[in-house]
Amino acid sequence: MSAHRTLVLIGGGPRAIGVLERLVENGRRDAAASTLDVHLVDPYRIGPGRIWRREQSAELRLNSLAGEVSLFSDRSSTFAGPIAPGPSLYEWAHQVHAGTLRLSAALTADIDDGVRAEIARITPRSFPSRRLQSHYLRWFYERARDRAPSGWRVIEHRGTVVGVHDADAGAGHELDVTVAEGTGRDADVRSVIAADAVLYAIGHVDAQVAPRHRAIAQQAAAHGLRYQPPGYASDVDLDGLTAHDTVLLRGAGLSFIDLVVRLTVDRGGHYAFDPDKPLGQRVTYVASGREPRILTGSRRGVPYHAKTTSRVQGEDHGFATTFFTTEWLRHHLDAHLEAWQRVDFVADVWPWVQGELGYAYYRELFSGHPDRVRGSWAELRQLVQAAGGVGTPVVDAWLRARVDDDDRLDLARLQHPLAEVRAESPKALGARLRTYLLDDLRRHETDEHSEQTALVQAIIGCTFVLAETLDHPAWSDAAQAAQFTGFWQNLFSFIASGPPGERLELLLALADAGVLEFLGSIDDVQPTAGGYEVHSRTLDERRTADVLIEAYQPQCSVSASANPALGDLHRTGLGHERRLRVDGRAATNGKLVVAPASFRVVAADGHALPNRWALGEFTDVGRPAAFARPDTNAPSFRYNDRVARAMLASVGLLDATMASSCDSTHSTSIKETTHHDRQPTAATPGLSHDRALRREEPARRA
Repeated sequence: MSAHRTLVLIGGGPRAIGVLERLVENGRRDAAASTLDVHLVDPYRIGPGRIWRREQSAELRLNSLAGEVSLFSDRSSTFAGPIAPGPSLYEWAHQVHAGTLRLSAALTADIDDGVRAEIARITPRSFPSRRLQSHYLRWFYERARDRAPSGWRVIEHRGTVVGVHDADAGAGHELDVTVAEGTGRDADVRSVIAADAVLYAIGHVDAQVAPRHRAIAQQAAAHGLRYQPPGYASDVDLDGLTAHDTVLLRGAGLSFIDLVVRLTVDRGGHYAFDPDKPLGQRVTYVASGREPRILTGSRRGVPYHAKTTSRVQGEDHGFATTFFTTEWLRHHLDAHLEAWQRVDFVADVWPWVQGELGYAYYRELFSGHPDRVRGSWAELRQLVQAAGGVGTPVVDAWLRARVDDDDRLDLARLQHPLAEVRAESPKALGARLRTYLLDDLRRHETDEHSEQTALVQAIIGCTFVLAETLDHPAWSDAAQAAQFTGFWQNLFSFIASGPPGERLELLLALADAGVLEFLGSIDDVQPTAGGYEVHSRTLDERRTADVLIEAYQPQCSVSASANPALGDLHRTGLGHERRLRVDGRAATNGKLVVAPASFRVVAADGHALPNRWALGEFTDVGRPAAFARPDTNAPSFRYNDRVARAMLASVGLLDATMASSCDSTHSTSIKETTHHDRQPTAATPGLSHDRALRREEPARRA
């Protein structure tokens, strides 16, 4: 290794700059006199990267409140590196507006009048624009860069990493990182960075078009129809659509909302939001005449639930779980592994998660809204402690007698509100969905229904618990292949990560203006000579569209990734997806295998590479968001710190023993490694040690 050390971060978005900040803060404390080059490579601007870039619609927003977005560690953080507090997005905007936080000349010049107006009016409860977030991310990057030790250089590359290979023996460095510099026509100009260690910090990964979507595209082309496979909403080309087109948006998540905004407001339509008016009347829309006619349908038939903005009124436990804790789940998994049994998430663990969600929901309902129930929180808590959980027959019977049906937690009804609905006409369906969406807004935006916020907090808390155990070898192949990324992620997104309520009211206003029609739950769409034929199960009617747009993001898969760096990693065997078997068939979760705790890339032959790390949604362990709510001991910040310290140790700037000390919330037992190849059988739900532990937990923690 040469005396001059070099690290390369592949990616320049929130994940990469989060690790850069941890490199810098650890370096300032533990290696202030060192020399180091840190290269960040991204075809988009370093800081915001692609998804949060400034050059996108001013109407596209985060689905997080400005006061709940932070890139900084704080007093809650538990990791080996130094804590370096800083402002949340709201606090940053407030300080910029007040003139107490100085921006660089370049960043000041980049902020346009629209963003300045947003900065002036923003509150902690605002849903900020992505353009505003873009400036916050760039400022965070510039701050980290400027705080680097004097012997460090932070170097930006506007380009794409196309390959990482071992350097020749005697080269004086470990890796050759090949970069296609520039964008567009200049992207083929190659350069090589001589590096000692690399981090794959790629955010949203482009995917090759899946076989299913290729088949649809071929059928559409045969009939002269236009088709858009899954993509990121801000990147989809909509210029060819006209007011004469009927467009079917298949999907009803966040991408759907963004596409609706781009097809309406971005085409000159005008909407106004008056927060002082009653729900259902706060948004009005005046069409421009340039909007296409929009049909919307999905499997569920309804948009995601509105993002909760109410405040907990009773006992507020935040994201802390009571029964379904990391300690409980590790014990549960360890016990099954010791018995050579695999654990299926849906069959074996989901019932315990439901109990945790129910406990949080009813705790808030009884402690925060005693006027809506017949009984006290003290009674319910004592009963739960005695019965061993919320989902027991005794507790369920007690709740049925004391909570009205409309206030009881029904997760099946919450996830599939149109499951049994058959509408007599489009008008009847529209009225039904209006009632449903207004009720959803009341339950997620008003403090009178803060039990929904408690439920969302519990879902996030359970997600944190699962993130700490994704690497455990007791999980069944079905859990790893589909249940975490399918069942659980779908539930989380639908209930806990929906759009701002204002966007749901925009949908109603668009329906009132005749621009959008709800189809409810739909079957497969068939390309025909006359257009796309779509059948609405809810209406039992057919509609025809000129254009089909898949209104959801592409599924992340390393083997089918369109990202050159990931493709190279997979193609060379230096990275791989975990090979699984589900129902006798080969399967994979599409994620890059990384070593638990260290996040080192694991080669196809099973050994962890000494100088390559990976963090992000494309990996198979620990995939939290790159930024987080303040004061939550965010897993992403802990992971960033762990990787940063390991990278510094790999180039001799930190003592390896110091760098390997993990944060206090993570442990990997020797037993997990020892038994990994024992191939345990399927688990039997409800083993006796589970029931005993479940009875003990409430008395100890409630």
